[in-house]
Amino acid sequence: MAHGIHIGYSSILTLQETIAAIALIKFELLKRFTKEFNLLEVDFPLICSEETGFNDDFRITERPVDFDIQPSGIVGEVLQSPNKWRRYVVKKYGIQENEGLLTFSNVLRRDIKQSDVNAVNFTEIGFDKLLGKNVFSFDLIHVTVEKVWECLGAIEKILIKKYDKLTEKFDKQFNWIAHNELEKSMRLLTYQERLNKYTRENGATVLYGLEEIIQDGILVPNESQDTFDWKLYAKIFVYNFYQEKAICIGYCGITVDKEVLKKQTTITKETNKIKTKFDAMIATNELPVTLSFGIYKSQLDLYLLEKQHISEVISSVWEDDFIEYAEKNEIQVL
Repeated sequence: MAHGIHIGYSSILTLQETIAAIALIKFELLKRFTKEFNLLEVDFPLICSEETGFNDDFRITERPVDFDIQPSGIVGEVLQSPNKWRRYVVKKYGIQENEGLLTFSNVLRRDIKQSDVNAVNFTEIGFDKLLGKNVFSFDLIHVTVEKVWECLGAIEKILIKKYDKLTEKFDKQFNWIAHNELEKSMRLLTYQERLNKYTRENGATVLYGLEEIIQDGILVPNESQDTFDWKLYAKIFVYNFYQEKAICIGYCGITVDKEVLKKQTTITKETNKIKTKFDAMIATNELPVTLSFGIYKSQLDLYLLEKQHISEVISSVWEDDFIEYAEKNEIQVL
């Protein structure tokens, strides 16, 4: 195995079939999410100004790409995540209760370590929905994930009907497990090793209970304190047998309000964001709390289309030795 690709591997789909399938998955996701969750699709911006605080630095672990804009001298940043901007425009666009906004995002995160499952750029389809004040609970996370799972299963059936060499992977059942339960059951393994073992043995898994794994003020993984309520946040993992590892294909959570932001900021001690426009609006209750969901579409494409490297489903920049290996072994890099 080299670069995460098994010796002798070849794609089930041709290059043109792959490109068409990626477009089909996008079309179906947007169509089904819009109808199922009553959403308005809007264009996602490439950049924001630094002072807005719309960017997510994942607890100061990732640097945004920034630049000065002339003649104003304003510092612009390439958005690394759609969540904060999307929540802001729910208010700005006058979205009403039981309505929401849907975006297709091309995301650039310069500090991601590239691998067979991650590129510095990737696509995401997600939404923020405005609901009544008293409905935000973990039951809502359950219901939302189940609805999305039904959408994904239906899309998989469409793909298999068109490309009959693909196999069915979305079971009707999926598992829920808390971070601390997973850790206690496999203490000697790393975070990724636990996920690999658990999803391989139990199937698709929703991992929740982020708040409970905070130890000495250190949160792993690096989820920002001003985006999601850690008590009401979950990530979706599947086991990709073609890569022999668990991959994250999405998330679902409730965004923070004033009290949750204060509590989580006390834990992280990350006070530098308080002065930003975004955090100030949360602190004064100007932004509505939303249900937020996202599908990491590049990773979903990787999984559904039975690929062994992320470069087969999204165009990015790769080192020369990988490109040479791919060309020599007829790997279809986009």
